[in-house]
Amino acid sequence: MNWKALLGLAISYIAVLLVGAAVFKVLEEAFSPPVNETATLPKRADLEGVLQNFSDHQNLSISLQELLGLIDAADEVRSVNVKYAESVNTTTKFYIDFFDSLFFCGTIITTIGYGHITPKTDPGKLFCIAYALIGIPVTFFLLAAIGIKLGDANRWGEKKIKRALKVLERWPGVLRSFTLFLITVIGFGIFFFAPAYLFMIVEGWTYLDAIYYVFITLSTIGFGDMVTTLQDIENIYYDYAYKIAVIVWIMTGLSFLATIIDLISDAMKQVQQQMQENLKNVATGVNLDKFGNSLAGSVKGLSTPQMLKRKGKGKKGKAESAPDISSGYDTMEKERGMAWGPDRETIL
Repeated sequence: MNWKALLGLAISYIAVLLVGAAVFKVLEEAFSPPVNETATLPKRADLEGVLQNFSDHQNLSISLQELLGLIDAADEVRSVNVKYAESVNTTTKFYIDFFDSLFFCGTIITTIGYGHITPKTDPGKLFCIAYALIGIPVTFFLLAAIGIKLGDANRWGEKKIKRALKVLERWPGVLRSFTLFLITVIGFGIFFFAPAYLFMIVEGWTYLDAIYYVFITLSTIGFGDMVTTLQDIENIYYDYAYKIAVIVWIMTGLSFLATIIDLISDAMKQVQQQMQENLKNVATGVNLDKFGNSLAGSVKGLSTPQMLKRKGKGKKGKAESAPDISSGYDTMEKERGMAWGPDRETIL
């Protein structure tokens, strides 16, 4: 695959991701029922319990009613309606952030499927089915193409090293094993251990939990028990950048795994070809041995003393030599009869 085709696949992937996020957001917001806010607001009894607990632990000499009055006064100053649930009964339209929708679509087409966001409406569910049927093949083609390109780059580097170090041409498997080891170590450092450290800082996880999340994500298992981008970051632009960075990390990490798979597959093909050549050479050697033994037996049969030299005198009283083998089969039979005499059949 050339670079133009790879660029086209990358643009197609981005388009599928953006269009999917926009459509999912529109469908879920349009067909979801309004949200009743009274379920999310604290009741007065709950607030009183929190304030009483706070007063007891701080040893305050202020009554509960005075604390409630202070809160009401602060609410009036801020002009914020946080009155308690008995007097509030409003509904709002369901809302999903575009970048949350984008992250959700990314988990669909990469088959990770955390499950932290799911479609709540029938149109949203139907859209997810159709979207997965289109987006998953596009993603797999893109990952495979990136893996092949990176594998080609690695093979190009191996050829350059072989030309520089002629001694390595005798052991091509050693160079391939070394490059696989080197790429794996560097790749795990870039796509596993470094991101895990960043997730530990941003998400407040332990490093073991972060490593666990990275492995579950890049292996596309996607349990969903730990998910990034759920933390509310105060700066909205940092929040958006963080979500986009996680999506990019997932795609590059999956591309790295595709590269490793391509190199391993290529190495296995080379091993298979070498084994086939060895088996072919062994079979050829066996056939040559059989042919050699057969030829040696034929030469031995033709090299009897009677064939090489026949004692007796010819017309001039000299010993007569054996006939030339190249004189043909008939001549050889005739000479055999002359050499062995009437007991030929008995001898044979």
